[in-house]
Parts: sequence; structure tokens; C-alpha cells
Amino acid sequence: MRKMEKILRMVCIWGIVCLTAATILPAQRVDIRLDESTYSVAADKLKTVGMGLIDQKMRELKANSWKVQANIVAVGEDYEAGSLNYKMEVMFLHKDTYTAEMRTIDFSLVGGQTQKVKIIRPAVKALEIMEKRPLLLNCKMKQGIFIKPGGILKLEEKPQIDPDRIRPRRMTDRPMVLSRPAMQLKKMNLQNSVKMIRKAELAPIFWWTAKGLATTPCDTIPTAVSGTQTVYKTFAMAFGKSSAAMRLGSPCTVKGVSNFLKYDFRLLAWNHIGHGWPGGIVLWDGSLTAAIMQALDPHKGIYCAVSLINSCNTFNDPLKAGFLANNPRTYIAGAISLPIGPSEKVDMCFWEEVLLNKKPMADALAACSKKYNLAGAFGLAGDGGLFWK
Repeated sequence: MRKMEKILRMVCIWGIVCLTAATILPAQRVDIRLDESTYSVAADKLKTVGMGLIDQKMRELKANSWKVQANIVAVGEDYEAGSLNYKMEVMFLHKDTYTAEMRTIDFSLVGGQTQKVKIIRPAVKALEIMEKRPLLLNCKMKQGIFIKPGGILKLEEKPQIDPDRIRPRRMTDRPMVLSRPAMQLKKMNLQNSVKMIRKAELAPIFWWTAKGLATTPCDTIPTAVSGTQTVYKTFAMAFGKSSAAMRLGSPCTVKGVSNFLKYDFRLLAWNHIGHGWPGGIVLWDGSLTAAIMQALDPHKGIYCAVSLINSCNTFNDPLKAGFLANNPRTYIAGAISLPIGPSEKVDMCFWEEVLLNKKPMADALAACSKKYNLAGAFGLAGDGGLFWK
């Protein structure tokens, strides 16, 4: 009997240990960045203080997050009180949806001890309407593709060709459109196709000539990775291998993505998967905010392009206003909190229907959203007609 009790006790203990490990092993990744000026406080000390404040003051938010990004900035020094004052902006990226939440923590260090801690939930500010400098680029002739008065792109049709056997083309060749049945597309080896396409990308000096751009900073979320790769492959098939670009993980930076939106005068389609809120979308090293979007100068890339932003609550101002300030052709974004998993399927479905099966954009978005039980989850502003025919 005692032996049985001992065995049961050991089983219970191991069960508790395993349960605890299950909650600890997938612990949230917390990235804390520091401003250059830390008032002579050691970086490790300041990061420890920041980590402690997040754990103590925002434990529930952290527990519900896949990743936490924080920036600590020195804001002042009180010589009489002997205090060093700091501001820490913390972004919580949810586990189950592409929702981002921001909190600001003001705190002081006195003799190495934390004091005057204040948590603020920043309000999303409206954008002041600014008159943007007109582009010299003519929307009707963007990328050398003529747009009919009804907003329809006209692209030269080519015979059906297996992409694995496409010969290398000169830079002057027109992009190739491949209208392969959906079933044939699914049979292709995605991994090999992506590797083949990546090798065909233009040299970095010519990166801004991409016609299709697929981005995500979420390199540890499998559905975000596979969704971005699939959309990237669709762009390559629609526009040509050398006219598709992908920025996945660390290359998906604020500067890198905004450079596409500013300088890529041939950009027609942009798909992004990642966390967001009404004021911006979260990238690898920071956020592409509404203010950044509105201030793009020049804005050749986003101008007259179709964007699908798979981020929660981004079909709202001020981010929506920031996008529309650049006169895009179509802006599609999350109108609600988008679930991780089903929402990426809507992206993949939308671009395949629009670019390969040539369905009207509004119809394709509605059908794909309904197919994955997300009817009404995305909003569309601008042209909802055919991308091309």
C-alpha cells in the first residue's frame, strides 16, 4: 500500500512539474531595447527593471501575448530628488489573433530602486489632413501597364508554361501570366518553388522594381510563414519570378518596408501578415504607424497599388487615413480582430482568385472570407473590380 501511495505521489509530482514546464517552455519572448542615453545606469540593470515592471504590472497582458516588444527612453533627471526618469513603451502581440496592444510605463530610479510607476494606455490620435505632393508618376502608366478608364489593368497574355521549365528572361521581357488550374497549383512542391523563386529575385540594388511584395515579421508563427510564402509564389507566377519580393522575419523592418512603399514605382500588390492596431502595424524592429504612412515622401510604391493588410483593426483611422493619403488603388485590411490561422487562408485565397483566376477583387474578398467563416472581417476601400483581364 505504501509503495502504491509513493508511486501515486511521484506521478502527481511529475504531473505538476510537466504542467509547470508546459507553461514555462513556451514563455513569451520579451525584447527590451534601450535609448542611447541611460543616465549611466547599466544596460543589464535597466533591462532587469523593465522586465520586472512588465511581470508585476502587466502580467495578464504578457500571459496572453506571443511576443512583447519594449523600448526604454530616458526622459529627465531630478537633481534634488536624485531620481532618473524613464519612459517605457511596451507592445503586446496577442497569441490567438493579430492584435497588438500598447502600454506606456513612466517610472523613476532612486538609489537603484523603482519609484513613481505610472501605467498609461495611449490614445490613438487622429491624423491632421495634409496635402501631399503630387507624384510625377502617372497612375495610368504605372509599370508600363495601361489602365483602362474603368480601372482595369491590361497585361499581355502568354501560353501556359510550367514554371519549373521557364527559361531565364532578359530584363526587357514582359512579365508572364500563367493561368494554371487551382488543383495543379496545389500539387506543386511549395518549398522547392519558393527556393527557386528566391534565387531568381533581383539583385539588392534593383529591389525596388518588384511588382508583388509579401511581408511578415512573424517568423515563428507557422501559418504566417506559410501564408506569406504562398502569396509570394502567387505573385511570382502572376508577375514573373524576378518581379516578386518577400521579406520574412528580420528583413521585415520599418525602413525596408517603407522603402518599398516610397520608391518601388512598379509595385502593384502588397500583402502583409502580422499584428496591428488602429494606429499602425508591427514589424520586426518597430511599428509602421499612421504618421509614417501619411508622411511617405515620395510614395511611388503605395500609389495606385493594391494592399491587403492582415492585421487586426487596421481598417480604422488613423491608419486607414494614412494609407488613403497616398492614393492607393485599393486598401484592404482587418475590420475586427483577425484569428491566426483562418485569416491567412483568406489572403492566399484572395490573391489566387484575383491574380490567377481573374475574379473581381470585392467578389473574391467576400467569397474567400465567407469560405473561412470570416465574412465581414476585412474591409475594402477603393477599386473593387478586376485587377486585370
